[in-house]
Amino acid sequence: MIIKNLRLILSSAIILPVVGCSILPQPNEITPKQMVKYQTPENLIAAKNLNGKSGTGKDLMLTGYKEAFLPYSYMNNLCKGQNGSFNQIQRSTYAQLNKQQNVSPKTMGSELVPYIGVFECKSDNPWYVSIEPKSSKYGGLDKNLDIITLQTSVLNSSSLNSTVDRNIAHSKTEREKQRKEYEQRLRQEQERLRYEQMIADERNKFIAMNAPTAQDLGKTICNETVLSVYTGIHIFGQPQFKQTNGTVIASVESFSNDMKNIKINIKGYLNTNNGISAGNDVLYNQVPLEAGRTVWDSKANWFKCNY
Repeated sequence: MIIKNLRLILSSAIILPVVGCSILPQPNEITPKQMVKYQTPENLIAAKNLNGKSGTGKDLMLTGYKEAFLPYSYMNNLCKGQNGSFNQIQRSTYAQLNKQQNVSPKTMGSELVPYIGVFECKSDNPWYVSIEPKSSKYGGLDKNLDIITLQTSVLNSSSLNSTVDRNIAHSKTEREKQRKEYEQRLRQEQERLRYEQMIADERNKFIAMNAPTAQDLGKTICNETVLSVYTGIHIFGQPQFKQTNGTVIASVESFSNDMKNIKINIKGYLNTNNGISAGNDVLYNQVPLEAGRTVWDSKANWFKCNY
């Protein structure tokens, strides 16, 4: 009894900010036997005030006890009470959803999908209803409750066909919109890749035209590459480095016999003031960029420069 009362108190605490003093049942508490007395979906919609005072929809929470499942639960159990089978014949296309007022992403989330759309009650006297989202908002003191506005409508054969046709048209429109957006993103991505390739080609062309040769001994060369910069932090006694783009500056000492490698005399790296700095806190290929240090390196990516 204590637990039951506690649940009732908690339910009231959650629901009161949305529906005032009324306490709505949980969707899984509704039974076909309870719905038999309503006889038709129109009677049930009116009796349970499923579309609110204006008749255009009612605010229901998709948080806690899942009030947003109530219209489906009512209609499903009404159909079962008539010895029928309640089935979704078309998913919601969100044709009635006001996108500008759609705050909560849960309105179009997968959790709600089975409970909205167009439904058929297969029985001796079949009937059809649509349950469609209109908008959403956040409620509660901390604005942490997802509140969905749903409208439940009875469809006759004429309105059923009209609704299905409208939803199909809306789906086609949405698919066309998505296709155009995809094609636009694809064009933008292709433009970005072409631009990056153009920059890479220009860089490679520049490096090839300014690559050091055997006649360039003693001349200054540069390499734009990724450097490791000391962060000032030690973890378990080991200095920590971060990766960053930078420019190594050196001079040509000699070439290997196959001309693929060069011996360089390090001057340092290009600093933010467009000058040369040196020290063991910046590494190139794990080699500290200390002035006067000589190392062998691949000739690739080195080019003559004026530092």
